[in-house]
Amino acid sequence: PLNGLPRQIGVGIIAAAALGGAYAAWRDAFIDVARSSNPAIAYAMRPDDAATFTAVIDRRSADGKNDPLSAREVQIGRRAVMQSPINRGAVRILGVDAAVRGDPAAGRIMAVADGLSKRDAGTQLWMIERAVQRNDIAAAITHYHYALTVHPRLEPVLFPILANAIAEEPIRAALRPYVRRQVRWVSPMLFHAIVHGDPRNVMRLLSPVANDVHSDAMDGVNARLISNLADMGEVTAARDYALRATRKLDAAALAQLAASPTTTDG
Repeated sequence: PLNGLPRQIGVGIIAAAALGGAYAAWRDAFIDVARSSNPAIAYAMRPDDAATFTAVIDRRSADGKNDPLSAREVQIGRRAVMQSPINRGAVRILGVDAAVRGDPAAGRIMAVADGLSKRDAGTQLWMIERAVQRNDIAAAITHYHYALTVHPRLEPVLFPILANAIAEEPIRAALRPYVRRQVRWVSPMLFHAIVHGDPRNVMRLLSPVANDVHSDAMDGVNARLISNLADMGEVTAARDYALRATRKLDAAALAQLAASPTTTDG
């Protein structure tokens, strides 16, 4: 299910560039603002500035224009990296461009970008796609974790993919360590999967760890899961999961959750 991710997951969704410095005080202030509001102007004023280069290429990518860099832009990108070798965005842009061109050096360049920081959304999305191509499920989920932890705005993009992917046990197994740790994005992802996917897959994901994971957030997930399972007619599964997962459970009350004219349409 993780195979065949849309290409834009790797090269079309690019994080906003961080603001940096310029050489004169007035120009510094102007370029800092222009990088966000009008990176093209900042680029024209200071094309070799790493953050400006990153901002203008990222804006172009965000507009869906993912053509290879021109020879001049590649030279500017290399100068930008030399000027600011820790600028993760500039390194990532060169790596993505190498991938678009089919350059085998792309993987090495992107590994450098990933090593510089886990906080660049574009790098993490590219690393997800590359891990999927290698069928390295654990690595793919690790990069999902980095992307979703730092950039919650990616939830509408990545949650539907995960909600579909958990139909497969290898994906569920790779996700369970994050469920046990109760990382920030897990509960909203599970809610999304319950509401927009197949609740039975969420049950299969959670059942092996249900006794280990207790929090207010997970109590809410469990309540919604049990309700949705019952609503779809999986009353026995809902009851069995509830007995395993729910804290301070009234077993006698739960025993009433069974197929009957009051719990089904019949």
